[in-house]
Amino acid sequence: QMDVVKHPPDWLLEELSALYRYTLQNINTYNEQPVYVIDCQLKEGIYEPLMEGRLYISVRELAIIRAEFYYPQHIVKKLSSRFITQKSAGTRVTPALLAYTVQYKSLDGRYYLSHAKGHLTFKVKSKKKLFSSTFDVTFEMATTRVDTQNVQKIKRSDRLKPDVILSKEMEGYDAAFWGNATF
Repeated sequence: QMDVVKHPPDWLLEELSALYRYTLQNINTYNEQPVYVIDCQLKEGIYEPLMEGRLYISVRELAIIRAEFYYPQHIVKKLSSRFITQKSAGTRVTPALLAYTVQYKSLDGRYYLSHAKGHLTFKVKSKKKLFSSTFDVTFEMATTRVDTQNVQKIKRSDRLKPDVILSKEMEGYDAAFWGNATF
């Protein structure tokens, strides 16, 4: 779901473009190639739970090579129900930061998702405690190999549902799966 090319976020959807202000910030260098840096910000007075972002687009190929996206501070606190699936009755959990980054790399003239990272920060306040605590969650996915031959769609039974809590589902480390790509 983090692949902004396959699943465009709010700020890349044509039907929502009237809610955004797009600004060419700069022509810069990223991974030793010239890129356009484009900011996508919500216009003043928009309080819908929509994301903002920044694109890095290759000057030569006009391909997205990096995207950074996040929920703005004035919206992030309204999103508890989207990100909290379980909590105790005496606890209040409020998102403080919801930010993501994806990167793409070229392979034989075609761009593939190479890295995705999410950083989420939550404030947790228990009725039994005077002060709140802050919890950070970071997750990453890195593509270690792209195989364009014998491509098969992942079976529905092998896919994770978005509401699955991974720490409750982990059964162990599969060394055969990781092979020599273990870090």
